[in-house]
Amino acid sequence: MPVYLESYPDLARPRRAMALSTREAARKAGRILRDSVRSEVPPPAVGKWPGYAAKGRLKSAIVAQEPIKRPRAGDWLVRVGVQWRRKAAVYSRIHEYGGTIRPRKPGGYLVFKLPDGQWIRTKKVRIRRKYYFLAGFRKALPKIQSELGTEFNRWMYIRGMRQQ
Repeated sequence: MPVYLESYPDLARPRRAMALSTREAARKAGRILRDSVRSEVPPPAVGKWPGYAAKGRLKSAIVAQEPIKRPRAGDWLVRVGVQWRRKAAVYSRIHEYGGTIRPRKPGGYLVFKLPDGQWIRTKKVRIRRKYYFLAGFRKALPKIQSELGTEFNRWMYIRGMRQQ
C-alpha cells in the first residue's frame, strides 16, 4: 500500500515549502543566465566586432521561460534561449557559430546599406562567430551556483533545520 505525504501534514508542509523554494531558485537561475547571455551580445557596431550592424533585436529576443515541473526527475526545468517567433531568431544561430551568407538566387547579389549610409553589393558576407551564449553561460555559472546555495540555506534556516 503506497504512503502519501499529504496524509502526514508534518511531513507534507516542509516538502511543499521546499518545492516552492526550489521553483524560486530555478526561476532566479534562469534570470541570471538570461541576463548574462544578454550582456554578452555585442552592442551595435562597437567593441571587438567592428562592422557589426545589430539593432538590439537579438538581445531582447533572449528569454527565460517560467520553471516547468518534471515529476519523474523531481526537479524544475528552466529554458533560456531565443524566442523563435521573433525575427531575431533567424540571425541568432549564425551570430553564435559564424558562417557565410549567400544570396537566395544563384548568381545574385546581396545588397545592403552600412550604418554610414554606403550601399554594398556583394556575392557573400562572412559572419564571425561570437559565442555569446557560451560566454554568457560560463559567466553565469558561478552566480547560479552561489544563488542556489543561498536559496537552499535560506530554506534550511526558515525550516529550523540548520544548526546555528
